[in-house]
Amino acid sequence: MSVIDIDALLADVSDENPCGEDLEYDPAFSQMELLSKGKEEQEIGAPGTDEHRVIPAEPPDYPALRKAAEELFGQSKDLRIVIHLARSLTATTGYPGLHDTLELLKRLCEEKWDDVHPQLDPDDDNDPMMRVNTMEGLTSDETIDLVSMAPLVEMRGLGEFSLQSIAYASGDLPLPEDFKGTPPTSELIDGAFMECELDDLTATADAINESLEFLAQIDARMAEVMDITATPNLKRLKEQLLVAQSTLKDPLERRGVATQGGEEAAGPGGQQQSISGEINSREDVVRAIDKICDFYKRQEPASPVPILLRRAKKLVPKDFLEIVQDLTPAGLHEIQTIAGPDDEQQ
Repeated sequence: MSVIDIDALLADVSDENPCGEDLEYDPAFSQMELLSKGKEEQEIGAPGTDEHRVIPAEPPDYPALRKAAEELFGQSKDLRIVIHLARSLTATTGYPGLHDTLELLKRLCEEKWDDVHPQLDPDDDNDPMMRVNTMEGLTSDETIDLVSMAPLVEMRGLGEFSLQSIAYASGDLPLPEDFKGTPPTSELIDGAFMECELDDLTATADAINESLEFLAQIDARMAEVMDITATPNLKRLKEQLLVAQSTLKDPLERRGVATQGGEEAAGPGGQQQSISGEINSREDVVRAIDKICDFYKRQEPASPVPILLRRAKKLVPKDFLEIVQDLTPAGLHEIQTIAGPDDEQQ
């Protein structure tokens, strides 16, 4: 079940201005930015005096940040707002919230790229750098920490456990001095995986798997609208999601659920099934490419290979000159010069 209404959020602000105005300097935007920062540690009074005390830092008010971001996004389709929405939803709802935000971002890039804020720089050949830097907020320390704290499993009486909990239990991450509650153990976490509601566990796995697919689709879209060497680097978030996917693989399989991210499913006789039949037409080529892309979608959702395959798929119906024009527009003129004018033009 969706955490946010994506269709409603993507609705045009107006017919004349689908993405609305840039609200970067609007007081409501500034308030959202303020909410995202939390409160820094404060020291009051001189050390060694009775008045001296330290007020601990406070994390952002994520529920308030979510509310502010959703309200602003209704007025302005802005990638900067999406990043705040991603963090606040991950903090308050875990993987389902991250899933929905990545779907929102994917559709925003596919449907409204020309008009979304921040705008491309027309004075610098529509340089997308501001958008790239904004989207890379998905890989900030804050975002990755929130993903690591998102519950992977929850069991009444045992608690909820995340990638961070697993790191505490294994000793890979030391317990903080101010840790509250019972320290997690591997046995406790394993018990939660085995005894929790299976539907809840599979729903979390589905959210993670689809999040990886959305990231791959975002990568593909970015490769379409900008130089592939300048696209946002979202690798850090992908790697964190792949760790989460791998963590759920064992408990799900022990409970009889087939999972993604492992080996290809075996066919009869224990051998892997493969594409069969000869390729006799361009339509067969397209179907073969689709099957290869489906494989990567299931087994290696973070791979960039489908990006190139989808580009190749677009070239299948084109003739030689159309392919040259698509790949290297400048080279088309050279070929036409060598070929000379058509007979009809002489």
